[in-house]
Amino acid sequence: MTATVLSAVDQAARNVRDSQVGDASAVPGLQEHVDAAKSHAGSWLNKTRTSVGEPLSLTRSLVSSYLGTDARRLAELTPRAEAGDQAARDEFVTRLQRVKSDLDTFQQRVTANTAEVNELNRAFTTDASRFAEDLNTISAVIATDQRMAEELRHQAQALRDKIADARRWENVGWILGPLGYGIARIWGDNIADIDGLERRISELEGESGDKDRQAAGVSALTGRLTALSHSVSLAVNAMTTLDNSLNVTSGHLAGVITSVNGTSPSYKGFVTALLDTVAANFRDLGSQLDMLLGASNERNAA
Repeated sequence: MTATVLSAVDQAARNVRDSQVGDASAVPGLQEHVDAAKSHAGSWLNKTRTSVGEPLSLTRSLVSSYLGTDARRLAELTPRAEAGDQAARDEFVTRLQRVKSDLDTFQQRVTANTAEVNELNRAFTTDASRFAEDLNTISAVIATDQRMAEELRHQAQALRDKIADARRWENVGWILGPLGYGIARIWGDNIADIDGLERRISELEGESGDKDRQAAGVSALTGRLTALSHSVSLAVNAMTTLDNSLNVTSGHLAGVITSVNGTSPSYKGFVTALLDTVAANFRDLGSQLDMLLGASNERNAA
């Protein structure tokens, strides 16, 4: 299945919604930022996607209907309407007015939806910016933990050196009397200290590892948000283009209605030319809708 503009947004939103960053409690504000990003992705999937898709699908049905039944019937009525047949003219105008009314209604919804999607995209952009700041925070903590671990390693090594020195005294046989007692005490105390230091080093390394994984998760989520924002921007551009095309087509429909109501002989033949322009506009609308929604069954069958 070929990806469409809206299906790309759907997939990008699911990727954000399903992202995992691990335990976010150690980074102030991170969990709140994660929840907000997932909520915004959920808003697209659970609400905005439906409100966007409905008028687009209705518009596509109108396009198919016009290029099928309406266009054929209008072509049949045109010669009679231009010749002054009032019944033909009335049916012609009534049919076009219905099409124009539906088109205008759908355009209003597309305009509103475009603004809604654009607002949601601003939220995605804000989410990505927040995660960039969170990454800086996590990176700083990782660097601090690594420095602390390195300092503790130096302390542990110094204690190991003391123990090794004490062992040398013992091996020489000088661990006797007060001197031997003192060395043994230093040795024992240092062993206790070094065990504590080794545990702390392991803890810090583990914390750094967790934060490394968390940083990778936040980085991945930031990338997914960027991809989502990009795909939503493409959707906004496509919807804006469609909105403009709907407006132009509505203007052409109004022109046809005005022309067919004209009484001057100079209008003869002009209605057909205008209808050809309208049909071309509707075909273009169909192509734009295919890009947004995917090819319709009617177009696949054609």
